[in-house]
Amino acid sequence: MIGSFPGRRRFTGLGELTADELETLWPGRTPASREALAAATTTWAAFRAGDPAGLATLANRSVPDLPYLAPALERLLEELPSADNGLSTTERLALEAVAAGADTPGAAFVASQRLEHAPFLGDTWFYRRLAALGGGRARLVESANGGPLPPSPPTGDPRLFARLRLRVTDEGHAVLRGDADRVELLGIDRWIGGAHLTQENAWRWDVDARRVIRQPSAGPAE
Repeated sequence: MIGSFPGRRRFTGLGELTADELETLWPGRTPASREALAAATTTWAAFRAGDPAGLATLANRSVPDLPYLAPALERLLEELPSADNGLSTTERLALEAVAAGADTPGAAFVASQRLEHAPFLGDTWFYRRLAALGGGRARLVESANGGPLPPSPPTGDPRLFARLRLRVTDEGHAVLRGDADRVELLGIDRWIGGAHLTQENAWRWDVDARRVIRQPSAGPAE
């Protein structure tokens, strides 16, 4: 398990290494300890649970043999709506990127990923989140001509989606300022592990307190 590699200023994971570079890691391998296996089993059960509070407990616990587990769980919990404005971290970074001038889906993806502490998701899932923000009358982002965003790939036309010019709406700016709430404007229907987020089951992530809270919303369906 590594978090850096010689010669890589910003190491983003094993997938960027060549076969020869991967081979240099082989001598440093170690057997999985009982503690690591127990933590993995506990984490999987918490991930599958309908209540994400168990993940928050694990995100605040250090496992020496799995040093990246807690940060990874915390970043996953940031995909819950924020207690401040209802945006997940992915959604917030997307809106901030577009507002800062990244006016295409591809540019917004690259800009948002540069702000992540570690790579979190691929472009397909990012585009799906972006498209969800761009639908409905209270959309937070829209095409430059003022229309809603079309379906993102793979269900939508990838070439059409890639050519889109984007802008943040007045509602989007209000949400970024904390003057409006993303869930109240757009509703929510999302799964985080085994937790199904709906208006009646709107779990949220309190970044400052690093805890999960339950806050029902009466917003429209996503």
